[in-house]
Amino acid sequence: MVKKKAKPNFRTLGKKLGKHMKDAAERIQNFDADQIQTIEKGGSISLQLDGEQYSILKEDLEIISEDIPGWLVSHDGDLTVALDIHLTPELLAEGHARELINRIQNLRRINNSMSRTASRSLWKKSRNFGCTGALPVPDLQ
Repeated sequence: MVKKKAKPNFRTLGKKLGKHMKDAAERIQNFDADQIQTIEKGGSISLQLDGEQYSILKEDLEIISEDIPGWLVSHDGDLTVALDIHLTPELLAEGHARELINRIQNLRRINNSMSRTASRSLWKKSRNFGCTGALPVPDLQ
């Protein structure tokens, strides 16, 4: 579900690889999910460059989570969280209803004199905007 990519940490790898850095960077960017998972769990990946063997460790990489359309992804260490950010009609209706209630309450606080009849009238008008199914109708009696 979450796509991860590896990017080389040039600070640590530059010292380790020297002139082979360019070739190693290209290979690291092509690591597959299994290789990235091995490194995340504390393992290492061996790279053979011009007949020399190099061990790539977790501190030699920057592992990033790729954005997935419709999802918000974040990670911290071993923990990765993905949040579905699609807005359903129910969520939109609930948001509209909450916004309406918030505005009515603010008006009531400001005026401190809005009658229950006026509140009831505003609430009935809000039904025309599809707000009644999202939240319970308040008892305004």
